[in-house]
Amino acid sequence: TSEVQPVSIIEAMYFGLPLVGVAKRGSLEMIGGVGLISQPDDVKSLAKNIAKVISDKKLHDELSEKSLREYKRKYLLEKVVKSYDLFYKEVLKKYTKRN
Repeated sequence: TSEVQPVSIIEAMYFGLPLVGVAKRGSLEMIGGVGLISQPDDVKSLAKNIAKVISDKKLHDELSEKSLREYKRKYLLEKVVKSYDLFYKEVLKKYTKRN
């Protein structure tokens, strides 16, 4: 019911796949606003959302576009590297000030 290592969601975004998930930690933070969300343990709602994406080409294309746009906004390699670089510089700055 949840995705604790959301690599599969990031991979789906990279390929511009429409996202469908449940409102649980991990999935909710990544899919909310760019995909369809169901409540945990609501199998019928999840199935309906999957069916919607499969049967509604307009919705499918819209969610695919949102998915790829979100990947480029948050998870593009250059952005992730820059974010890590800034994080490590801040940690190093704090550590060297204490010693």
